[in-house]
Amino acid sequence: MEEVRRILQAKLEDYLEEDGKRTFYLNDSKTWYLMHEQAEFYLKLHEDQRYACGMLAKEMNLIKQNLQEIVGEGFSRKTIYLDLGPGKAEKSKLLIEEALRQNKSVSYLAIDVNKMFLDIALAEISSLGVPAIGLEGDFEEQIARLCTSAPKFVYLGATMGNFKPHSILQTLHKSLSKEDRVYLSIEPQTSSIESLVDHYRTQEHDDMFTPVLEAVGFDGDYLEAGVRFNPKTSNIESFLTVRKKSTLKEFEKIKPGDKIVVGISFKPTHNQFRNLVSHYFLGDFYENEGKNFISFVGERK
Repeated sequence: MEEVRRILQAKLEDYLEEDGKRTFYLNDSKTWYLMHEQAEFYLKLHEDQRYACGMLAKEMNLIKQNLQEIVGEGFSRKTIYLDLGPGKAEKSKLLIEEALRQNKSVSYLAIDVNKMFLDIALAEISSLGVPAIGLEGDFEEQIARLCTSAPKFVYLGATMGNFKPHSILQTLHKSLSKEDRVYLSIEPQTSSIESLVDHYRTQEHDDMFTPVLEAVGFDGDYLEAGVRFNPKTSNIESFLTVRKKSTLKEFEKIKPGDKIVVGISFKPTHNQFRNLVSHYFLGDFYENEGKNFISFVGERK
């Protein structure tokens, strides 16, 4: 795909070399979901028990345990619910249902690069009788252009972990009014980081990322998938080791033996997350009973 090629080509100078081995950082979360087949693999990932019982279940439990407080803090009497990268919208549905129980007026706007996810999310939220609209595109670009008639509740959630943290928080901070509220969440580091890494060792993850490099001339049969934790950045890195050069001239600098990071998931400590968010926003933090998932609701500073 031309868009994937453009995005990755712009990142070709972002690489590290250690002990004669190079790692290229070509990760951009937009490229994970652009293709229909990638969206299908993501939906299958939800059926994988390690994923379903891991990060997804932890956040669902956190929201259920703090539902009234999150909605009470985050929703105005009349609120536009802005869902950034909605996926299946199951967590958004929980929050909007509670808002309706609290007699709040809600309208729903989702932004995603993949129309399949928009269709799923709109069907899910429309079933509540809530006006729902989808906008296909890059939410980092779209959010700054939005002019709304009511305060927004902006749900980014754990999707923030797919980005460089300061970059995405700066984007949100610049885009929100003082009346808006934002919901952020993260799965923090635990005593066993390897157990978190293991959740990313699934065929569905590999299948989501391989098409990214196939789109720029790499042969999927000559890519070896791997996952590791990078303590310098607190990221879990999903990478592919190249065994055969790309057929595209623009990517010839990547040689056999080089690694290409195509996906990241930010896993800060509890304190790192609190300090990072508090640099940009004021509000309340919530944790689940197991202390292995943390979220935030608040306003910009």
